[in-house]
Amino acid sequence: VNDVLFVYIAATDENGIIVPNYSELVDLDIKGDVTMLNTAALKAEAGIATALVQIGKKSGSIELTANSKNLKGQHSFLAQ
Repeated sequence: VNDVLFVYIAATDENGIIVPNYSELVDLDIKGDVTMLNTAALKAEAGIATALVQIGKKSGSIELTANSKNLKGQHSFLAQ
């Protein structure tokens, strides 16, 4: 808890390989005691978007969902 993390959101193909020419905006939905610290919109560069998030003071489940055009991904973890 109370940590700052970089979250890397990669646009990948059906084989899990990063698509290097992907450069779209990414919408990041966050559930849990977390604050996104980015001041600008998230945009992928060379297939990867980077978010800076701060975990709050409460332990518990954190859920991140990224959407961009026809791509969607989700990751959950436990903050302790």
